Amino acid sequence: GSCMTLSTCDPLTDFDTRIRVFREDDSNGNRICSTGNDDALLDDDNNNDAFVMMCPPSSLQSIVTFETNVGVLYYVFVDGFGKDDSGDFIMTIDCSACSTVLITPQPTTPQPTLKPTPITTTPMPTPQPTPFPNQQPQLTAQPTPNPTPQLTAQPTPNP
Repeated sequence: GSCMTLSTCDPLTDFDTRIRVFREDDSNGNRICSTGNDDALLDDDNNNDAFVMMCPPSSLQSIVTFETNVGVLYYVFVDGFGKDDSGDFIMTIDCSACSTVLITPQPTTPQPTLKPTPITTTPMPTPQPTPFPNQQPQLTAQPTPNPTPQLTAQPTPNP
């Protein structure tokens, strides 16, 4: 395997691209999404929600980088971000050695090496609720209207 970078960053790419990479699952032949990108922006890591555009003149193109495995079949899907986004695109593919990722070793001590910082709280009295007068509903007697008699037809008994 190697690292692969796929990019639609090119002046001839004329729409808002989205790249998705799928790999084939050996057990059942399904395709599993490995990676994807919509807009080629990179966080500037200054904790200010600002991003650096990775493909001038537009950040609407896409870049993905992923590590490949020997013998695995990958599918690359390029489409537009919006429902009707489509057009022409140029894709560059760069296969190179992956940069070494430093793995942080696990602690060897069974206990945490730092003690938790104690939290201090200041008790605050709960304010007394403001009393409201307890209003009782007022009942008003209403006379029941007299029923109006209704005539009904009675069948004549047979003699």
